[in-house]
Amino acid sequence: MPVRTNENGTPTLGTLALGGCRSRPDRCTDRRRESPSHDDAAEIAAWGWEVRPYLVAVLAVSVFASVASAALVDARYLVAPGLGVGPVKLGMKMAEVEATLGAPAKVDRDARTVWYTWRDAPQGALRSLVVETVDDLVILISVAHDERYRTREGIGAGDTDGAVRDVYGRPSGVLHLPGYDMLEYRARGVSFVVDTGTAHPHLVTGVVVAAHL
Repeated sequence: MPVRTNENGTPTLGTLALGGCRSRPDRCTDRRRESPSHDDAAEIAAWGWEVRPYLVAVLAVSVFASVASAALVDARYLVAPGLGVGPVKLGMKMAEVEATLGAPAKVDRDARTVWYTWRDAPQGALRSLVVETVDDLVILISVAHDERYRTREGIGAGDTDGAVRDVYGRPSGVLHLPGYDMLEYRARGVSFVVDTGTAHPHLVTGVVVAAHL
């Protein structure tokens, strides 16, 4: 997939136990010797009942935090990997996109694709949203320099590349460009554009959503 840049040079792109016994018999001990006594079993069971409420509480807090972070992202700016960005969805026709966003500020064409750019100049000169289409259907959406756009996990412009990796793990690929890296998560349908031209930490400047990266 070709990579475009805007006027500022920012990319706009587009079974362990059984196996262990087989390979290392010395790791497998006599299960009868490992079986706890009746008294030990009772003590373990009692300990388990004491700990269980704590585990339930931890899990509840974890789920609540996840739901809360999603709730904090305005639906108008929600980045949904592999699906869309805010009201713009992959597979939309351009008439639907323009009905939502209005007329684009810029249109670029090549042999097969058309790129439409919207800007938010009054709020930020660098803010932009770009839509790529093929046969009048949206196949890619990218946002740049706009901290309002975030994933359900809260990742977006201004976060560090470390934060991206903490949330999504190791990228399936990294595309190196002059001054920028694109951390690609192809199976998820999302990439994060990271500014590598500045001192550490490197910060996310844009997010790209596509069905196939």
